[in-house]
Amino acid sequence: MIARWLKASIFAAIAIVAALQLHIVTGNVFSFASDTVTFAVWFVVVEALALLASVAYERRRGGSQAQIDASLLGVGIAVGPLFKYLVAPFLYEPFRSLRVYVYFFGVYGALSLLSSLGARRRLVLRPYVGVLLAASATLALVANPSGFQGAYPQWIRAAKNAVWVGADTLPMAMAPVFNQTFDQPIAVRRDPGDPTGLVVAERGGRIKALTTGALPEAPATVLLDLSVEVGELGEERGLSNVVFHPRFAGGEPYIYVMYTAKKGAGSSNRLSRFETAREAGALRILRASESVLIDQDDRDQLHNGGGMAFGPDGFLYVGVGDEGGYNDPFGNAQRLDGGLFSGILRLDVDRRGEPVSRPPARQPAQGRTEGYFVPNDNPFVDVPGALGEFWAIGLRNPFRLAFDAQGRLWTADVGQNNFEEIDLVEKGDNLGWSYREGPAPNNDSRFKGTAPAPLQGRAKEPVYFYRHSGATVCVIGGFVYEGAARPSLVGRYLYADLAGEVYALSYEGGAVSGVELIAIAPTPGLGIAGLFPVDDEVYLTLLGGADGGATGRIMRLVPRGTAGALAVDVNRKVSIEEKYATFCSRCHGVNGRPVAATGGTTPRDFSDAAWSKGADDERLMRVIQEGGAAVGLSAEMPPWKGVLTDEETSAMIVRIRRFAAP
Repeated sequence: MIARWLKASIFAAIAIVAALQLHIVTGNVFSFASDTVTFAVWFVVVEALALLASVAYERRRGGSQAQIDASLLGVGIAVGPLFKYLVAPFLYEPFRSLRVYVYFFGVYGALSLLSSLGARRRLVLRPYVGVLLAASATLALVANPSGFQGAYPQWIRAAKNAVWVGADTLPMAMAPVFNQTFDQPIAVRRDPGDPTGLVVAERGGRIKALTTGALPEAPATVLLDLSVEVGELGEERGLSNVVFHPRFAGGEPYIYVMYTAKKGAGSSNRLSRFETAREAGALRILRASESVLIDQDDRDQLHNGGGMAFGPDGFLYVGVGDEGGYNDPFGNAQRLDGGLFSGILRLDVDRRGEPVSRPPARQPAQGRTEGYFVPNDNPFVDVPGALGEFWAIGLRNPFRLAFDAQGRLWTADVGQNNFEEIDLVEKGDNLGWSYREGPAPNNDSRFKGTAPAPLQGRAKEPVYFYRHSGATVCVIGGFVYEGAARPSLVGRYLYADLAGEVYALSYEGGAVSGVELIAIAPTPGLGIAGLFPVDDEVYLTLLGGADGGATGRIMRLVPRGTAGALAVDVNRKVSIEEKYATFCSRCHGVNGRPVAATGGTTPRDFSDAAWSKGADDERLMRVIQEGGAAVGLSAEMPPWKGVLTDEETSAMIVRIRRFAAP
């Protein structure tokens, strides 16, 4: 009787734990949603086939090996989640997809050895077992190409961070550059004319000047204020980047600024040049000198690009998004004859003229350009009807880009539902959006996952990608570190995720040879907006809250243990107001009232009292945790179940309803 009860309990436990192994394949966060059942069925079928094959094959041999196989496969199901939760998060493996095979073969092999020793029988590993394991691992890899990179439950992430910090295994930490805080700092640059001068751009439209190393620390002074032009910071609007002319100290005292400017009920994506001057050695930006190079009308608030860098050829490279919306509803991706959207532009801002460059042949649709020429060797300059400014196309939202010492152009393209990607961009590349997202066909696009024919440019796969989820919010591109202060980072591409993690990617022989997590933001929920080379240092901008409060910080990467480095506070509970400000306000507005879009999907207006009264808490809970697509709404609403606990989701619902309170 006891034996039967014990067996029933074991099999029940195995069945329950098998369902939890959804994470091994999908990389999704902890949930008992319907997709859990789907995976559980798949996994149990695979294991059942293995058991049946084992029994059928070994019955003629007396059953000893079949008994071992049966017990091992059963125990393997139960041990899998332990490996997933308690081992995999702490591994630093450069080839992360191999973790799938490590799991299937490593766990099985270890248990086989232990069981054979315990049973005092000779270990026999049958070829069919290897085939089944390889097939299962391959299916898992196909379902989740990034291997074990998925999100973990919040308590696992906290435990992971605590162990890393406590064991002193993360090589880098963050230290504040200034004691003062900023209102959503978005970019930071060294003043080329002042070795101690620093320029900080805030998303709201202000550019400030500071001095590094000064004691006592002087408050920042405002160099330029575009806040009136920018207007309300709904969704992804605002100032996104600033760069100095490469010959700034040699007679070209210009600074270039990318920002969104309000225009009636909509906005435009603007690239402007400003002249600068010096007063008593201090930098000034002359507001009246603004020359608008690009003024591109934009029907949506999302995907405004923001990447900007001068190349070794002296031309300005500019990353532009697809105008926003879900699956490129305006049809800008894969187009060269519309507006300046969805790619990387290459501009001669010095207007050198022939034989180097020429004036643009035409104006973009719903836009205006002036003040630059188009290089004659741009890849599409002679394509009939095409805008010659394009250097590469097929990007969704290239928010950051940078050149390395070899002249290679790196960019990070923010994904939609599935993948975040990093690209090495060359002349005439087509990076695939929107017929592809990351490495996979985008079957929801108007191209149905198939490249258009004829294809403009040369199809190019991403260098690296990782799965997009609620806990990996969006990729933030950085640069290849080539300084002397951090030898361990030399030659590696540094990038981050908005959620607060910093990575170093090694690229050798035309392929990624390793990706390492090197640092975590000291306070979760503040959002990394960029990584910038300043002298030999790596500076980071942490947005802080989006509620108008100055809680953003300028940080620098330092070796762990450096004086002044901040510990990762995994125990600090980020307020629900901070989480709303960081992750929700960009779409739903600071006050719960998004600016209405004339195209794409308009986010929910939380200040609508009628909607709030009729909205059901249970449905809101599901939308927040599982994403809009789970309930038939826009898939642009991502699942936040990896970021918010059930308790925090309930608090978020209360926060949302407060916007409609009288």
